[in-house]
Amino acid sequence: MNKFALIMVAGCIMLPAQEALPTGAAVLDRYVEATGGKAAYEKHHNQVAKGTLALPAQGITGDMTLSEAEPAKTLMRVEIGAIGTMQEGGDGKVAWELSPLQGPRVVEGAELADVLREARFNAPLHWREQYSKAETVGTERVGDEDCIKVQLTPNDGGHPETMDFSRKSGLLIKQSGTRATAMGDIPYENLFSDYRSVDGVMEPFKTTEKAAGQEVEVTVSEMKFNVELPEGTFNPPAEIQALLKKSKTEPEAPKTLASPSPAGPGAGKFLIYMGGNQMATETYSLTHADGHYELSGSASAQMGQMKIDVEQYRVVTNDKYQPLEANVRAKMGAVAMAVKTTFSGGMAHSEIDTGQGPQKKDDPAGANDVVISQNLPVFPFTLLARRVATSTHDPQKFTAYVLGQGETPVTVEYRGVEKVNFGSRSLELNHFIATLALPQGQPIAADVWSLPADATIIKMAVPEHGVEVYQEGYEPPAAKGSSSDAPAQSGTSNPK
Repeated sequence: MNKFALIMVAGCIMLPAQEALPTGAAVLDRYVEATGGKAAYEKHHNQVAKGTLALPAQGITGDMTLSEAEPAKTLMRVEIGAIGTMQEGGDGKVAWELSPLQGPRVVEGAELADVLREARFNAPLHWREQYSKAETVGTERVGDEDCIKVQLTPNDGGHPETMDFSRKSGLLIKQSGTRATAMGDIPYENLFSDYRSVDGVMEPFKTTEKAAGQEVEVTVSEMKFNVELPEGTFNPPAEIQALLKKSKTEPEAPKTLASPSPAGPGAGKFLIYMGGNQMATETYSLTHADGHYELSGSASAQMGQMKIDVEQYRVVTNDKYQPLEANVRAKMGAVAMAVKTTFSGGMAHSEIDTGQGPQKKDDPAGANDVVISQNLPVFPFTLLARRVATSTHDPQKFTAYVLGQGETPVTVEYRGVEKVNFGSRSLELNHFIATLALPQGQPIAADVWSLPADATIIKMAVPEHGVEVYQEGYEPPAAKGSSSDAPAQSGTSNPK
């Protein structure tokens, strides 16, 4: 669960550079005054905000309503076209999610603790009840703002949170940390902007969250306090109540991943882990005939309770790996999506259908672009691995086209040959790091290890997202459990 306008901290004081920074407690207490003062907060007992929630990279936008009440009640509803109604809520003790993609889910464990902390109404007044420590840890430039950085340690044992406040205005500009989710611990970053005064309290009317390679934008159009809310507004829906009545003593059946079709000659299979837990499989093949390379495959992922199936991902290039056409068919839950793209004249011509009918989209696309996907599958990086020169350690510049979205620059640094351990054996593999900024602007760095003979990818890792990818048959035993137990690499390079 992700509350869009979490304000757990307080603002800062404009200080000359030579003066000592204020203590964390002083910063937090000051924010109450900077955003309206204690009396203004205490007048409010509930709040209703309306606006839109958008995933720009996917071209998805929905109407959003967020209702909150003291002490920690919350309900967010988002209506998204063909997908339907997505809801998440809590009453201060129980938290839940309900959507056509995931079905009903009761939030538990560390994730529940995070949700309840975020849901606290009039949170700036109560930070001492929720955090055991608040420390000023430095300064940072965020966009156009010079900020003071404060780190807060939750008293429930959760991950520390970092808040950045504008020196000039004292307003919260950025919040970052690690959030517990159904998919494991995921780093996130929230950016707050467009502050407006509502009944005496300053509130951000725009929030941008970046997490797990995705970007979500929430834009508020209307906000009201002390609204007459219908009775039972925060009661869990029937589907959630049914789950709550189930016996907690019954062990949950283990979730299994449906594997794509078995790999054949010239093919491979990736096993993908997040936070040490397997969450996806991919099967792919790379063939060469009649002057064309064809990379195609499928993928299956279980992200929390949401099932994602990439039924087909296909890229066709010429002998120089220049893209000619690509297409993808996928399902998120019961929602089908499809993209068909052809490349010509420096453009990518796409037809995109996300369940609301085909939409045409043209993007600039260079003749040498590497065609990749936003998230799943990862096997399209196979074509990039074949183009990396191992004769230099200087940065190599590429351009990728994210299917259906747009171009993005890619920088590759070849690190040399490394010995990598896989259980009882080890391999000497080429190691390179590919850094790219996705079309929505979030940079991602992926470590890739491939066979020197044919550039077959054996292992990939995206440390900032806790993701590891292994070619089947090469994964270490620790990959089946906790990533913290993974056998260490030698860490030695043998540059050629």
